[in-house]
Amino acid sequence: MSSKVKDLIYLDQDLLNSALSQIDEGLITSVKSTETDSESSGTNSQITGEIGIQAGVKSSINSRFTTNSNVSSAASEMIDTAFHDFALDLLIDKLSDKLQTDESKAKSGEFVLFNNAFNILNFNFLKTLTEENIFPDTVKFMNDLINKPQLQELRKEKNKLPVANKHIFDTKIAELQDEINNEKSARNGFKMLNKLSVVGDALYPNTTIFTSGASFLLAQNSELRISESQLSGLANTERKLHILGIVTDKRKIDEIDFDNFSVNTFSKLPDFLANSVFSDLVQENQNIVKPIAIYFLN
Repeated sequence: MSSKVKDLIYLDQDLLNSALSQIDEGLITSVKSTETDSESSGTNSQITGEIGIQAGVKSSINSRFTTNSNVSSAASEMIDTAFHDFALDLLIDKLSDKLQTDESKAKSGEFVLFNNAFNILNFNFLKTLTEENIFPDTVKFMNDLINKPQLQELRKEKNKLPVANKHIFDTKIAELQDEINNEKSARNGFKMLNKLSVVGDALYPNTTIFTSGASFLLAQNSELRISESQLSGLANTERKLHILGIVTDKRKIDEIDFDNFSVNTFSKLPDFLANSVFSDLVQENQNIVKPIAIYFLN
């Protein structure tokens, strides 16, 4: 197993446990027993537990604390998370001779472990950012507060100068005027981005997309280990992501004959629409990967 610490971005615990349990013919996540001491004025509980798997790795837990539903729930969550993080290392170790690490050679049904630069896209987050009452209004606000008053001041200063020196202010005045004129273009640009984001969010609801040149990953937002704002902060990172997952299929984009539209055509619509609207994102023969874990190695 790797001694490096994983900085987990995403972990699908159900998929992780499913894969590991099939390899080991069963998976014990935790065993707990409680004993209540009724003689004391307060209620105390003795909790012991053991977690382990058939590989022979076991860890026992034995603690005493005053009964409190919040405390016991937090302790249980801590135990389960620690186990799942360890189980990820175990799965990678058990699949080591089966993992495909070359994106270009990946086949449907294979477990893969890629290490690559990925683009990250969350359409719902982008839709929120480009709503008309956020950034477009900010552009107008900056023009009204700074650019327009500054433009008026420069024109006053220019008028005070002799004709021969008036050109000194021309360049700065032209730049400010361009920024003010671009307000309409910026607003139109944000409107277009918002419309595209609405389409993307309809095609991929509750999902964050990770793409490289050869792979397309659909990660459930509920399984992300970091917030949307933290995720957006990774847009310019130079670190490469490690992706453990299963190739569900190779993308095939079929043309649709709308003149002979049938019920069987409905299943082809999402990929057709995605390729039509987001041609740089959705490409023929991509690996469609169901991710188990997405992480950096520290």
